[in-house]
Amino acid sequence: MLGVHVGGSWNVTQAAWPHMKKQKFGRVIMTTSLMMIGMETQSTYGTAKMALVGLTRAIAHEGKEHNIHVNSLAPSGYTPLAERALQNEQILSIMKRFMPAAEVAPPVLWLVHEDCAVNGESFTAQGRRVGRLFIAETPGFLGPEDRDWNMEIIRDNWEKVVDETGYAVHTDIKESGPRMFAQVAGAKSGISTEMVIEAFQPKAS
Repeated sequence: MLGVHVGGSWNVTQAAWPHMKKQKFGRVIMTTSLMMIGMETQSTYGTAKMALVGLTRAIAHEGKEHNIHVNSLAPSGYTPLAERALQNEQILSIMKRFMPAAEVAPPVLWLVHEDCAVNGESFTAQGRRVGRLFIAETPGFLGPEDRDWNMEIIRDNWEKVVDETGYAVHTDIKESGPRMFAQVAGAKSGISTEMVIEAFQPKAS
């Protein structure tokens, strides 16, 4: 499963990459699935599809200086496979009426269009509905420095950990890294974007 979905996507993109880089233009769409959110009996498939989100975000940053944009799309539509796999006639009826597979094409065409500047993002497409999927983090809870750090403190403040008010949508480590250090150490951190970039550079051998 991982070999087909992750390995296959990697191999095809790797083969096309030098040509896109040479012509200073390229568009890549990774086909993922809402199964990555989680469902029983779908652990391997969901894992493979979530891995494509990570691959999308990583190579999107590598390609942007060459005008290569990489995004992922989780499509849903009425297909012969859906007809065989789904056991609910009402769901199949709705999909057949409102989610013909061909209607996934326009979002794909936009994402690969030369005028589309979107890069490193994930989207859903079901019929004529298109949405954005994103990874976000809550402000969280910062424990006190004048007390022992233990499980009970986390337990007693768990509502703050999971409170979605003021959540941040991450774009990359360069953006989220300084914010993380500022949240942990406050104004004392002094960590800049440049410092985060430098920290993740390969060490000289």
